[in-house]
Amino acid sequence: MNGPRKLDGKRIAVLAADGFEKIEFTAPVAALKQAGAEVVIVALHPGRIRGMNVHQPADLVQVDMTVNDAIAADYDGLLIPGGYISPDLLRQSALARAFVRAADASGKPVALMSQAPSILTSAGLIKNRRLTSWPGMSEYMVNSGATWLHHEFVRDGNWLSSR
Repeated sequence: MNGPRKLDGKRIAVLAADGFEKIEFTAPVAALKQAGAEVVIVALHPGRIRGMNVHQPADLVQVDMTVNDAIAADYDGLLIPGGYISPDLLRQSALARAFVRAADASGKPVALMSQAPSILTSAGLIKNRRLTSWPGMSEYMVNSGATWLHHEFVRDGNWLSSR
């Protein structure tokens, strides 16, 4: 590719844990890299994390940094892939919740896929916000004070959510 790319010089944190949905991780990460972003995989533990293809184990991904060492201010945006397991593990981590709150407070883009909005709920950020998610999460989002929309993609301020 010739010339500058749209995300040249930008650093994007991808917050994930074991059990992330593989396609919700690999496709956006590839697109971010192709656009010129430096992508940093932030996880709960060092080493590698396991992806999933729905309920079947998928590839391992190398972790670049743990959430214990990551500082939201060092990044220009945050991507949180979904899946059945990863968002649940992340929402239970005080460090992951604090990282997400700091990224949101800075006004930086926060991209959420499928079940990732559960982290925002646990971080106390969801009330009076508009978003979408995996349809099975809709009741949980509404009961937590969000306006859930049955759309493929919803933007609300710095949040970008997709089901």
